[in-house]
Amino acid sequence: NINWNNVYKLRTHEDPLFIHKILGGLALSHYMYQFGHLFFAGDFKIEKSSISWIVLHGLLSMSSLIFKVPNRRIKSKPMIYQEFRLHSIVFAMRSVVGSL
Repeated sequence: NINWNNVYKLRTHEDPLFIHKILGGLALSHYMYQFGHLFFAGDFKIEKSSISWIVLHGLLSMSSLIFKVPNRRIKSKPMIYQEFRLHSIVFAMRSVVGSL
């Protein structure tokens, strides 16, 4: 259940142009498109634009660097921290490079 009263929290001073959010929306729509095609056609759709979409997924991971996160893990708070974010970027880029 979405609480629409919290939508204003999506706007941050770190991402005033919504770059990370736009990339996230595009990546999510690409997942939905590909899995929809898998469900209805039985395979993933490979096109000339596929490389662009794969790069977009990598850019989404890299764009997370615009956000300030704690340097160390705060065990009492469920939030991302620097080391976890860097691990996430490395694993995402590994998949991007492997897909190209």
